Amino acid sequence: MDSLLNFKKISLLIGSYLGRIMSKKAVNVILFILSGLPLLAYPLVLIANLMQVAGDAAGADFYKLIVVYLFVFLSTTYILTYLISLIVHLVRRNKQRLTSVIPVVHLALTVIVFLLWMLAD
Repeated sequence: MDSLLNFKKISLLIGSYLGRIMSKKAVNVILFILSGLPLLAYPLVLIANLMQVAGDAAGADFYKLIVVYLFVFLSTTYILTYLISLIVHLVRRNKQRLTSVIPVVHLALTVIVFLLWMLAD
């Protein structure tokens, strides 16, 4: 029980220290930069998604088809999510972290669906 209380105290100290060091603006910029890195591979992802959609889906079960097409949809629309959240953040001068977290959540969902696809095989 004491170790749990010590862990909470340490995490609160670290959180308050980082909160003083990094402003919300810096966190937003870092999140947008990190979530923008996957866009470097976007042309290759788009080509692979087009080939996946054009491929033959005969013999695949319904669950696998849903997971594959959900992955294709999520990975194709990531650029829209990123650009819309970036534009909203810049236009509204939003200082909250919500708009910079949306692309990260989209990426997390894409990775989860990809793992479900791998488990379906």
